[in-house]
Amino acid sequence: MNDRIRVGVIGVGRGRSFAGGATEAVGMELVALCDRWEDNLTEAGDRFGVATYTDYDAFLEHDMDAVVLANYFH
Repeated sequence: MNDRIRVGVIGVGRGRSFAGGATEAVGMELVALCDRWEDNLTEAGDRFGVATYTDYDAFLEHDMDAVVLANYFH
C-alpha cells in the first residue's frame, strides 16, 4: 500500500526548497511542477524527474493529492 502523499508545487523559484524536501522520508512524493517561467521550470523538472506544466488547469489534472502554492502573490 502506498501511503505517500503525491504533491505538486506551483512556483519553482520559491517552491524549489519544498520540492526537494518532498521525499519518501517524510511521506511525500513530488509528482509535478507548475510555473510560467519556462527556463527554470524545465531545469527543475529535469532535476527532480517530474512532470512540468506552464498551464495551471493542465497541472491540476495531474494525478496528485495536494498542491503547494509557492508562487508570488501577483
